[in-house]
Amino acid sequence: MCAVTCSLWSFFRTLFIYLFHIFNFQTLYTISSRIEPSENSGELFAGSTCKWHITFTSLTSQEETTETLQLLYDVDSDTNTWAINGRKRGVVSMPRVTMATTDVVLNVIPQTGGHLAMPAIKLMKYVEKDEKVPQTDSKVVASVDVNASGAQSSRGCPLVLPFSCGEVYNKTLAVRVRVLPSSNTDHAWI
Repeated sequence: MCAVTCSLWSFFRTLFIYLFHIFNFQTLYTISSRIEPSENSGELFAGSTCKWHITFTSLTSQEETTETLQLLYDVDSDTNTWAINGRKRGVVSMPRVTMATTDVVLNVIPQTGGHLAMPAIKLMKYVEKDEKVPQTDSKVVASVDVNASGAQSSRGCPLVLPFSCGEVYNKTLAVRVRVLPSSNTDHAWI
C-alpha cells in the first residue's frame, strides 16, 4: 500500500491523503472480435444475419506442454441491440503455449440501426470435476469444497473460476459497430 500526500489549492493549504494498492499482475489472455456482414455488400443492416468472429489469445505460458486448458466464455448482449444465434456460453480448449489462439464464430443479427456497442464477452477458467485445481486457485476452491466435517469433498460438477482483475484484456470492449437501418420494409418490425 502506498500513500501519496499532495497540497491542493495553495490558498486553502488543505492536506489530502490518498491510499491506493498496486498489484503485481500479468495479462494472460486477450479477447478480440469483429463483425462481418454475410452478404457481399460490405455494410451491416438491421435485421440481417452477420458473422461474429471472436478470438481468444494466450499471451504467456508457465509450462509449455501438449495439454490444453479449458476456458469458459460467456456472451452477454442487450436483446434490443443484438440477437445472438448459437451458443452464448461454451467451453473452448486453449493449448498451453505462448500466443496460442482459439476462434469462435457466432451468427448475430443487429436489431436496430446506429452505432451499436459490441456484445460483452466474459472469459473464465473451467476446471473439470476430475482435474487438479491450479495452485493459484486452491484457496478459492478450498473455501467452496469443504464439507461439514472439515474434510474436502469430491467435486461432482465442473468448477468455474473467475480471472483476477487485469488478467483478461478485451481489445474490442469499447468498439462501436455502424449498422444501417433496414432497407427491406418486411423487416421494419424489428
